[in-house]
Amino acid sequence: MKLDCFLLTTVLALGYAGPSHAQVFFSNLSEPDALSFSGSTGIRLATDFLTGGAALTIDSLTARMANSTSGDLHVSFSIFTNGSDRPDTLVGLFDTPATVPANTLLSGLFTATSSGINLQANTRYWVVARQNEVGSAGLSWRSTTSEATSEGSFSTVPGTPMLISLNEGETYFPNGAGNPIYSLSGAAIPEPQTWLALLVTVGSFGTFRWWTNRKQD
Repeated sequence: MKLDCFLLTTVLALGYAGPSHAQVFFSNLSEPDALSFSGSTGIRLATDFLTGGAALTIDSLTARMANSTSGDLHVSFSIFTNGSDRPDTLVGLFDTPATVPANTLLSGLFTATSSGINLQANTRYWVVARQNEVGSAGLSWRSTTSEATSEGSFSTVPGTPMLISLNEGETYFPNGAGNPIYSLSGAAIPEPQTWLALLVTVGSFGTFRWWTNRKQD
């Protein structure tokens, strides 16, 4: 009975290996709010980043934004692969947009969430923001002029300008030096050897129980 409990505990421990809470993998939220780039429907703002040495899943993005209009504005964020120094193929969409309340004249932090966007290690990606409301041009994603170093394991890509698209991402062109102010959070993806160890443990447990039952018979 004690051995059964030990094996079961091992299975549960392996099954839940890895972080149980969100980690911040990219953040320049502490950087000074130096510039403002406005968006409206059809305009997309993009910035690139480089992942660290492990595969990860991203579930939230927090951006410093402002809204000078009299109505709430909603911003959809997504992550794209890199292609020729611009966003290429969609990797994943943050299902719940960030809501920036009306008359947020002083910028604040607003979060979009996702059920999980998987990113590969040591890979360049783009974050793209798009305002959802039609005809409202009072939204701004606050930016910094510095080539900030991320506070997490991701990094910015030095010398790459922010990009803007006026036609829903068909074409992009440079929109100034620096980086928008935001953070990316999520969790590490368990490594293959973790799942292998879990399967071996489960198999061993099953074999042990079969052999014990056979001896008792």
